Amino acid sequence: MDRTALSLIGHAPLLKTNSDVLINRFRITSFPKLIVLRDGKASYYNALSPRDMRDHRRILSWMQSVWLPMVPELSAANSHQVMQGRTVVLAILDRTLKDFEQTKDKMKAAALEWLDVRAAEDKAEKQDLREKKESKIEEAEEKGDKRAIERAKGIQVVVKPKKEVGFAWVDGVFWGRWCRGTYGVDVRETGPRIIINEQDVKLSFYFSQLIIGETILGCQLAR
Repeated sequence: MDRTALSLIGHAPLLKTNSDVLINRFRITSFPKLIVLRDGKASYYNALSPRDMRDHRRILSWMQSVWLPMVPELSAANSHQVMQGRTVVLAILDRTLKDFEQTKDKMKAAALEWLDVRAAEDKAEKQDLREKKESKIEEAEEKGDKRAIERAKGIQVVVKPKKEVGFAWVDGVFWGRWCRGTYGVDVRETGPRIIINEQDVKLSFYFSQLIIGETILGCQLAR
């Protein structure tokens, strides 16, 4: 933890605790456990073995993936970190509009909802893998095949990581030339828009239904 703390300066505080209140609140059942809190939402570092808890490079990599706000403002300083290696749902907004803050709040709520959807999918997939493992164990036990039983018990229940989805917003007036050149969007003419930088049909459908105020943001895919 000492080795990773210096890298967090300017990004997030690193705290340690043995509070029973927090242990119960975040349903911690194994120790040590690393979690990050963003906008009240907890994300957990996935440590499969004690070695993972001592791998400071892996821990730092995870911290870097979650130390930005849930929906950060895209800038020249953080654009590489926000956009690199992930699907990004980008809201192009006009901060001069009266409902600007409400629009950002709606975007944040949608991001939190999407994370809940992804977590539910992972949970269901993990349960399915567990059931398949138990089925193989039972099948091997019925046959009395000791080797098959050991192989089945050795199956690791690990959910395959999905491509990361990030969220951000950009000032479509200040960065007007970039928005027009990159996405063909002039926020002054079209109003707020949501851009998705990948041909992800599921995300496109979900966020095309995102309601901002009394209108639905147009949702287009980046080329």
